Amino acid sequence: MSARIQSAAAARILGVSRRSVQGLALRGELPGAARIGGVWTFDAERLTAFVRQRERDAERPVVSGRPLSPVRLPTQARTNAAYARLKAERFDRRAAY
Repeated sequence: MSARIQSAAAARILGVSRRSVQGLALRGELPGAARIGGVWTFDAERLTAFVRQRERDAERPVVSGRPLSPVRLPTQARTNAAYARLKAERFDRRAAY
């Protein structure tokens, strides 16, 4: 089993902000992400493999101005749904007190 890292370390691996890592994890776009005790943690090996795969995808040839395997970007609907889930989760926690 690989070591788990927190979002700050994951952000360094991915080269993005910690907030971006948390958003990607919330939308389910990062492998090996889990929220444990309110803190996002990541499987370091799976995250590194994810970066390597993205690098290989970026090296693929372009045909007709479009990459052969397009990068999946979040749609506004998925982003809104993720936000709604997070908001509901926070509301449920407040109601428990």
